Order: sequence, then structure tokens, then C-alpha cells
Amino acid sequence: MIGFGQKDIPDQVILINNDTLSVIVTEINNKSIKYKYIDEKLINTLNTSKIDMIKFGSGRVQYFKKELSINRNEISFYFGPSIPSQKNGFFYVPLEYKIRVNEFVGLFLNYNLNSFKIFNEDGTYTPPNGRADFMGPRMGFALHFNNSEIRYSSGLLKFQFPEIRTSNSGLNTIVSDSKHNGIEMHALSMKQTFYKIKNNINIFLIVDYIFPIQISRYVDVSYSGLFPGSESNVLIPFESDFINIMIGSSLTF
Repeated sequence: MIGFGQKDIPDQVILINNDTLSVIVTEINNKSIKYKYIDEKLINTLNTSKIDMIKFGSGRVQYFKKELSINRNEISFYFGPSIPSQKNGFFYVPLEYKIRVNEFVGLFLNYNLNSFKIFNEDGTYTPPNGRADFMGPRMGFALHFNNSEIRYSSGLLKFQFPEIRTSNSGLNTIVSDSKHNGIEMHALSMKQTFYKIKNNINIFLIVDYIFPIQISRYVDVSYSGLFPGSESNVLIPFESDFINIMIGSSLTF
């Protein structure tokens, strides 16, 4: 297909980034157009994927189909502290894979490591030098808005307490895990890309709110001191929520 602009009225080639070229379009095909500037003989070529529309000097307007120009695959990692700070928590996602379904929606799968210290409150024990950890996969979806994402995810994680020691009224009490426990976790997140090293390497900030989770673990308790003894399958509940503020990097391709 060949089109010629009028000599005294140039064609307006409007690009997808809103730039406009005032030129004479000489040829159009499926992949590119050819054009020249007024009073020049040099013929230029432009890919149609960069064009939104052409307003010809004759008054006719031709639109071009926009192709999705995104990298569909993304591999990333991120880490950061958990809040409240008295839990002395730390959250780490060593690997996440995301695939873009379209311009606005992505699906992701990641592996989580969360470590925190238990503080004294109803129904909890505090390990003197140990930490409680949960780990496992989460999967979810992301809604994309320019350089921002709103994300929702859930997963079944393995929860592990270290051996816990405490004392009560002069009686030494030793609490040991009888088994590891699984917990269901749900999270709502906001991700913001704030720096691009290259077109496909990004630095981002992500805020992760983990909904209140209730963990019930059964332990074996042994007592030493004035009244020695033991109990099996003692229920120790623990409930909390977390806000994780993390920084990370991603590679898209």
C-alpha cells in the first residue's frame, strides 16, 4: 500500500510515546512505513509497532494495532525487616518467578523464609537465644499499573520453633517440639519499581502485609526441680501479623 501526502500539507505520524513527525509518508506495509521530510530526498524507515496513528494531509486517519511490548518473564529476590520491631524479625524471598499474562496481570510463585523472635505475651514462650521460623512457597497474582503492582498471595508454610527454655516460680521448665506445624498464610503487597539499571534489570521496594495468622503447636513438656514430671501434646497457641518492608532486584526477559 502506498500513500502520498499533499505537497503543501504534510502527514502527521503520531507515535505511541505521543511524539509527532511532520513528514511525507511514501510507503506503508505490515511491519514498517517509509517517509521523507519536506524538501529532502532521503527516505527513512519506521517500525509500525512504534506508531499509534497517521493523520494524512488529505484528512484520512489510519490507526495501527498496538502490540504488547513487555517482557513476559521475571525472576527476582528481595529481603527486609519485619514490623513490629520487637519481634526482631527478618523476611527473605530468595527466588520468585513471575509470568505476565497480559499488560495488566501477572502470576507469580516464590519461596519464603521468615525468622523472628517470640516475645512474652499470652500463650507464648520466649527462647533465650533462639528464633522461630516459617518457610515454604507462596503463589499469587499481581495487578500492574506502570511501575507499580498490587499483589495478593497465599501459601502453606512449614513452621518451626526452636527448643524453648523458661522458668516459673523457681521450677525449671524445658519445652521441646514434638512435631513441626504447617500454617496457611495470606498476604497483600504493594511493589514499586524506582530504578532501572538497564531495560531489563530493576530495583524495587515491596511492602508485604501478612494477615493475622494463628499457629497451634503441640509440644512435649518436661519439668525438673521440686516437682519433676512431664506432659505430652500440650497446646501452645500463637497469633500474630507482620508487615515486611523489603528491597529487591529483578531480571525481566
